[in-house]
Amino acid sequence: MTKKITAAVKARKRKGEVKTYELLRFIEDNSGLSYYEIGKKLEWNPRLVRYYVDKLKNLGLVEVKQGLERGKAVSRVYISENFDFTRILNEEEWSKEEVEMVRRLKGDIEI
Repeated sequence: MTKKITAAVKARKRKGEVKTYELLRFIEDNSGLSYYEIGKKLEWNPRLVRYYVDKLKNLGLVEVKQGLERGKAVSRVYISENFDFTRILNEEEWSKEEVEMVRRLKGDIEI
């Protein structure tokens, strides 16, 4: 790959990691919302919410509980009991400044 393409791929991956982190922080503060409710509050398409929730679920950071409400199936998203924030960081692709910024934002964890 050329340097420009490599840089573009890294930038896109980093943007995805930022969105993942943004969603995780939101769920941490608003546990129990549906995909639709999360999308409405973040102004994201519910399909995009589901995509990132699935990524977080695969990392073991969130849990999705399904149930019926008013006769409709609803999936609600909760922070996992085994929450380990550090699992979403790929420090090799982040600059030292970016890693430090994330550390300051979270404050209460050690990376």
